[in-house]
Amino acid sequence: MGILVPPGQHACLVRRRCGGCAGMAAGQGTSGLSSADGIRHTGGMEPAVSNPPQWQGLALIAHGANRVCVRDPQDAALCLKFELPANERTRVGLRQRVRRWLGMRMGYFGENQTELRAYRKLRARLGDALDGWVARCHGLAMTRAGVALQCECVLQEDGRPARSLYSHLFETTGHDPAALCGAIDRMEAWLLRNNVPLFDLNAGNLVVSSRAGQVELVCVDAKSVISGKEILPFSRWSRVLMHRKLRRRAQRLRQRVAAALADGPALAGRAPPH
Repeated sequence: MGILVPPGQHACLVRRRCGGCAGMAAGQGTSGLSSADGIRHTGGMEPAVSNPPQWQGLALIAHGANRVCVRDPQDAALCLKFELPANERTRVGLRQRVRRWLGMRMGYFGENQTELRAYRKLRARLGDALDGWVARCHGLAMTRAGVALQCECVLQEDGRPARSLYSHLFETTGHDPAALCGAIDRMEAWLLRNNVPLFDLNAGNLVVSSRAGQVELVCVDAKSVISGKEILPFSRWSRVLMHRKLRRRAQRLRQRVAAALADGPALAGRAPPH
């Protein structure tokens, strides 16, 4: 789970007041603004928390193959995503290594800038219809721990970060598998209705939230909207192929939920409502 730092050794972040950021949600805090290079500068001290895992002195939310996500010490409604150095990333194939090499030398190809471009592309097309389905990306922020992507932190009712679907599959969380599969149905229907090529329906990229008393999924990593494994992205160019691929990915995710929670084939094999 990242780099563990003893309690009390929290990193200080330095903030500069400057202008706003496109896409910043009203009332969600203003953790610094854009400088001439497009990177915002944030500051503040990590608030007291009850012994969460730590990364560079910041409260860790999630640790992925290429990045870590931590609480924003300035605003509990936000989080910061940092790209990991090469020696802390998981091993991958040649193609992924080339992509990582490019990303670490040219920020444009990095994980954070790719996610930010994907989010802004969706926001420009869908506007407020994106809210509640894809977590907001506010922009890049310069901190003492390095450049981070500052995003909305999807929260549970008790104020803690929402847990990933992956964690619900392998830990006892009390969620009914039928409710989780229903949330996948609704996410799939929204993607199809809005022609959103979110092909990486990974249980680690979706968090479980609640909306109007109903379990829902929120995407916290939309990179796959513009970045994928296809050399020629026919599934993004063709709506028919896009929908077919989205249905396959959603079906695979339902099967994973059903298998992990041992609820039999009825959930895994059913046709979702559209």
